[in-house]
Amino acid sequence: MSLYRDRDKSEAKAMRAIAKVRAANKEIKRLSAENADAQAKEAFALGKLEETLKIEGELRSENKRLEKNLAAARLSNDHLRDRYVPCPDHRDKHKTGDECLMCPLEPVLGKQTP
Repeated sequence: MSLYRDRDKSEAKAMRAIAKVRAANKEIKRLSAENADAQAKEAFALGKLEETLKIEGELRSENKRLEKNLAAARLSNDHLRDRYVPCPDHRDKHKTGDECLMCPLEPVLGKQTP
């Protein structure tokens, strides 16, 4: 009987060890799935970050272009303001050097004051 008892104990030990290995394998599979999910989320976030940085770069270059256009427009306005004066009939309705919206402007050689 001792032989049977030893064999039963060995089988019970082996069954417990197998159960532990199976539980460990399940845990490994669960952790692997979580890891894969986390990696997918990280890749998605990195993709969004790269897309955001690309858009930010495009916006910065567009902003620089618009700033250059604004500077050129201001320079052009200053140049036109020096060459044109309001007509005599509407001089009192707007500041000196501003464009008169009421009548056509006539070019002059220099800046004139009202």
